[in-house]
Order: sequence, then C-alpha cells, then structure tokens
Amino acid sequence: MDYGALMPNSSSYGTLYDTTMEGDFMDEILFEGCWLQSNAGFNLLQQQQQPVCPPISQALTDHPSHYFPPYDHQSNSTVAHLSMSPHRQIYQEENTDGSYPESHSSFVVEGNTEAGRRLWIGPRANPGPSSSVKERLMLAIGYLKECTKGRDVLIQIWVPIKRGGRQYLTTHDQPFSLDPNCKSLAGYRNVSKDYQFITEEDSAGSVGLPSRAFLGKLLEWTPDVRFFRSYEYPRIDYAQQYDVRGSLALPIFENGGGTCFGVVEIVMTPQKVNYRPELEYVCQALEAVDLRSSQNFWPLCAKTHDELYQAALTEIVEVLASVCKTHRLPLAQTWAPCIQQGKGGCQHSDENYARCVSIVDAACFVADLDILGFHEACSEHHLFQCQGIVGTAFTINKPCFATDIKAFSKTEYPLSHHARMFGLHAAVAIPFRSVYTGPADLVL
Repeated sequence: MDYGALMPNSSSYGTLYDTTMEGDFMDEILFEGCWLQSNAGFNLLQQQQQPVCPPISQALTDHPSHYFPPYDHQSNSTVAHLSMSPHRQIYQEENTDGSYPESHSSFVVEGNTEAGRRLWIGPRANPGPSSSVKERLMLAIGYLKECTKGRDVLIQIWVPIKRGGRQYLTTHDQPFSLDPNCKSLAGYRNVSKDYQFITEEDSAGSVGLPSRAFLGKLLEWTPDVRFFRSYEYPRIDYAQQYDVRGSLALPIFENGGGTCFGVVEIVMTPQKVNYRPELEYVCQALEAVDLRSSQNFWPLCAKTHDELYQAALTEIVEVLASVCKTHRLPLAQTWAPCIQQGKGGCQHSDENYARCVSIVDAACFVADLDILGFHEACSEHHLFQCQGIVGTAFTINKPCFATDIKAFSKTEYPLSHHARMFGLHAAVAIPFRSVYTGPADLVL
C-alpha cells in the first residue's frame, strides 16, 4: 500500500465549506489509511485538547471500526495500541529485517520530539461493495489467518497486471498472511514475489497453479506440489528447497459478477488430501467482504431416484464387491454425470456443468482402507468428460485402460497426484447402462 502525507497547505484542495464535500474528502483520505503529522508541541494522544482537524476526529467517531496497525516504520516496534478485534491480521509488506508486524489491531504514534508526532489511521474495518478490492482482500486475509493460526500456512493474493501489452499474475505488493516463525514459508513467500505467470490461453510463457485457477475460473489443489512437472509448476525447485507440499488456488470474483480479478493461494508444508476446511474458510472470508470464489464449493444433495434406480445401485455394489474380493482389487467406483445425479461441486460453472462427472457415493466399494483417502478425494474432486480414463470412457463410450494412472499430468487427470500419494497404478473404466436405469449413463 502506498502511503502519502497530508499537505499542510490546504489551499491546494480548495476551501471545504460544504459538509457533504468535507465528508467525501475525508472518506477518500481514510480509504486505505493515512498518516497524521502534528507540529512541535502538539500531542495527538491528548483527548482533552480541541482537535486541529475536526473532520478527521468526526470521521473516527462515526466509524469506530477503524483499526490501527501497531507498526512503527522507524523502529519496527509497537509503540502504543488499543484493545481491538484480534482477527484483523493483515500484512502488506515485510519489515526491512524480514520480520512481520504483530497481529494486534491498534494505532501507532511515531516520534516524541520537538519536531512533532505522526499518527497512523488504518482503513475502515468492514468494507462493503463500494470499498476497494485491495482493501477487502486485506481484510479477508486477516480472517483467513485466524482460521489457520498455529499452522505452517502461507496465504497470498495474486492479481493481474499489464506489462508490455501482455497480462500477468503477480503477488508482489499484495496482501498475504504468514506465521513469522515459519522460516521455510517466509523464504517461499520471497521467491513467489519475483514470479509472474502469464494469463493468456495457449501461451508459451510460464503458467503455474495460480494462472490455471485464474484462466479456468475454477479452483485447483494438490496434496503435494512436488508431484507437478516443472512446466506445470515453475516454482517446483523452490518448493522442494523450502519444503512446500500441499497447495490450493481459488479464483476471486465480485459477488454477482463473472470476471475473475485475482487468485487466493494457500501453501502448506505438510501433504494435504482433504481441503474441505480450507475451502470453507476461504468461502466465508470472501463472503464477509462481499466477494466470492467458484460457485458450489460443496456437493449438493443428489436427486431422489426411483426404486428401480436404487435397486440397480444395490446390484452394482454387490458386483463391485465380488470383483474386488475375487481379483484382490483395492477400490471400485461408479461414476455418473453430475447433472444426472443433481450434484453440485467446486469444478462447476454454467458452461461446463453438462460435461462434469462424479462418483455415485452409494455405488462404490473400498476393499483396502489404506486408500480410503483416495476415494474421498474422488468424491470431492469431480472430473470433466475426457479427463483420465473415466472421462475418456464417457466421451468415446468404450472401455479404457491405463497401466499407470500416476503417469498422467495434473491437467490430463486431476487426481493423478492423489494416485501417487496412495501408490496406485493400473486402472480400467467400463461404460454401461443398467436395464433398470434406462438412458442413464454410468462408468465403472
């Protein structure tokens, strides 16, 4: 955030006699925070003195939710602070020594000399739709930090910029959240600031995880970024150096709008299979500041089918159980189009819903509980027709076989990283229709 000084010569702004104009002017000043500077001998903390600038004091009275970061730019220390809501832990830039501001919402007074003092006034705490996007993202980051307190998690924002006639994503000078005690993620944050990812389809430039979420307007996650190829994840060498594992990227939209204007990236040091808690945190944090991510984070309730359909599912489970036991297979699942099941999910949009497939939860059999996590990942992560052998079987309506599903790229088969985690290899997908279900398409 760029900080400017209030000029002592008010004539450059004109004479502010009108109350409405005065209020609008102060709203603009307080939009992203500002510094107040006093002359020698004037104490900004002495409440009994008549304020030198009534509009600002009135604005603070009218907006008690203003918060004041406890960061002294001269000494990197906390000078004075009030007890405010602790969830506003919003970091904009690292201190010069590599540390980060303490997570107290407070104010800071700089200097105690005859030359005067400066008081930092932070941006308002509960911005609505009229507030700047950056202000709202900073507040959302603060909410997310509270949800991940005590964990090794880096949360950072990527936004598009124009350079040389092309558009890139960058996280430089954008809000982020990080436990300063986690040195590995602090190093990874510094590396990420130097990266720019192209945001153009079919580009030969560097397209990473944030870019795919931005371009596809869909979230993407992985249990371990080390499973990516270098062209899929350009930061992979640094991820290995700084012990980065689980990662999640979510597009950001204005409520009611379809234009993606940024990406939230969540980076962790442990491997991570189930991201449902993080998805809930992000969804709630963005909603709190009148933003949103992809629609339908969580599967909706499936359609209620007739008795014949339910009978078919029962028979399918019996067949799958028999096949797994006979051939010592660890897992068998049934897939169906989401529109056929009435399911929603985080990969859905109005444009792609007809092409999305998901497992039928009532028609799966897990023979080896060691890979239950893979089954749960399949339940969470829907596929598009043509992705993996399941999606391909739906597309060509023929059986498909792969000797090693781990060999697929993340784009070719979004669950390939999970397959690597759980040591899976060969798989077969067989399309069929039950005599009970009529035109309903299924893939085993």
